[in-house]
Amino acid sequence: MTNDLEERFDRWRKRLPLRTAKLVQKVFDELVPLYESAGLQRRKDYAGADPRSIGSNCIPLQRRAGTNWPTVEIQFDRRSRPNFNIVFAELPETCVHRNLSSVTKINRVEANVVEGEANFLLCKGSKKSFDCTFGVAGIVLFADSRIDRDFSLALSRSKSLIELFGSGLPHQWLSAPPGYVSDFIFKNRSLSTRSLDEGNEIGN
Repeated sequence: MTNDLEERFDRWRKRLPLRTAKLVQKVFDELVPLYESAGLQRRKDYAGADPRSIGSNCIPLQRRAGTNWPTVEIQFDRRSRPNFNIVFAELPETCVHRNLSSVTKINRVEANVVEGEANFLLCKGSKKSFDCTFGVAGIVLFADSRIDRDFSLALSRSKSLIELFGSGLPHQWLSAPPGYVSDFIFKNRSLSTRSLDEGNEIGN
């Protein structure tokens, strides 16, 4: 990330309520180092250092090695509630940038986590509402205990994800329809880079 992007995150972070601020600090203290130990780092030029491609509430991490680059975005709740999502992908050399009228090819250095061939959410595994959200999204009893429990799950699921990155995400996941591809991984709807090669640009 650039200094400007880091400053954006810091400004966003300063406005957080106490419970959310504690969760963000816990992510920095325990979850981010876990990914960093596996070679996923914060990059100054992530997504082309374009603030339009990265939310101010996001911590991007990427390992630039291998055929496809393991990429993770830890995305905190935009409404400052104490929760976060973990979105991940393996970015091929050529990715795609989408806007309202067109889709264009870009190099993965310019891409964010959803601009590859497929992207996924790490989930708790219950397959119930908010399964892919770690923390609390509303008013609940014993919120701190719920947050601690979900954070432990996020650590556990992240360790499994890092192992997957080591062997590569299964090829069948790329062609699978949106939905659960494993007990704790959900595939988001996305536009494959193959769509460009087939001439199926948005707006045609």
